[in-house]
This record gives sequence, structure tokens and C-alpha cells, in this order.
Amino acid sequence: MITEKEKERRRKISQTLTGTKRSKEFCKKVSLARKGIKFSEEHKENLRKAQKGKKQTKEQIEKRVAHSRGKKRPKAVVEKIRKSLIGKKRSEQSKKNISLGAFEF
Repeated sequence: MITEKEKERRRKISQTLTGTKRSKEFCKKVSLARKGIKFSEEHKENLRKAQKGKKQTKEQIEKRVAHSRGKKRPKAVVEKIRKSLIGKKRSEQSKKNISLGAFEF
């Protein structure tokens, strides 16, 4: 449990650091220091709850799609996808959409 004194201390630190410009080297060091940190199951559940029900906007979807557009997938990934799709039944509408190259987001 966080005491009132601790909350006040954190608020002051946050206020002091807000708007501070950090160098790329500093950001890289922080990034490397945090790599490999394992989240507790409780924290993972809280993260899931915070994101649940949120819908991505068209701009967010386009940004995500544009980021991966033109990148080749590794052969191992392509092979796994191919194997997972073997024998999968598709509706007539799906077949039509695939042949037209029409994808709805």
C-alpha cells in the first residue's frame, strides 16, 4: 500500500520530470535495462482489462498496415501459415473477396 507521503513524493518527481528532453543514448540505456523484465500475472491481467473493448480507428489501422506493407515474411513463417490454412473451408463470399483482393478493416 502506498502512503500519502509516497504519493506526494512521486507527484513531485513526476512534475519535475514532465517535459524533460532526453537524449537517444539515455533512452537506449533505459530500454536495454528494461528488456527481459517479466510482468506478474496480475499486471498482465490489468493490462488486458485496460485494453479490452477499445476499437482501433481507421487511422491507427492504416498506420499499422503501412508499417508492415512491403516487408517480406521469413520462409519459416510463410510455411507455418501455409500449413495452418491447408484443408480450411472458405465461404463463397470469402473466395470472392480473396479473388478481388478486397479486404475490409
